[in-house]
Amino acid sequence: MIFWDNKDFASDRGQLPYPVLAALNWIKETDFSKLEPGRYPIGKDDGAMFCLYQQYDTVDVHEKRSESHKEYIDLQYIISGEESIGFARAGNGEVVDEDLTPDSDMVWYSSVPNGVLYPLKTGEFMVLFPNDIHRPGLNTNGVSSVTKAMVKIHKNLF
Repeated sequence: MIFWDNKDFASDRGQLPYPVLAALNWIKETDFSKLEPGRYPIGKDDGAMFCLYQQYDTVDVHEKRSESHKEYIDLQYIISGEESIGFARAGNGEVVDEDLTPDSDMVWYSSVPNGVLYPLKTGEFMVLFPNDIHRPGLNTNGVSSVTKAMVKIHKNLF
């Protein structure tokens, strides 16, 4: 997991892997006010990297299941609003509720011990790798309307 914000992006950008930099540059160059929520390719339209542009209201932690992905890394960038993302590393006694792979790159969990909540505000982002179980879209200080760029980066790009 990588937790970062854009205020130090110019000075610290050399520390981030190239696929993350490509995703962040795409976010920086995109005028989201002209887009509808949906899926947008980044680079070649081959499915290796794309953005799921989302708008939603956060929910209570008990209203969402934790998830992970085997093929894609998530870069979850908060364009506006605030949310908390639950996080835990795999291999600590989590209970898989539903494994939809290989048809869909989604594993759902019914129980994830030792998780922590990370609050994210406008301009902050997390990069979540296949062993990072996460639960996005959670209330931080009550319900918040969130606009998010959730970039999916295929693991073969790293």
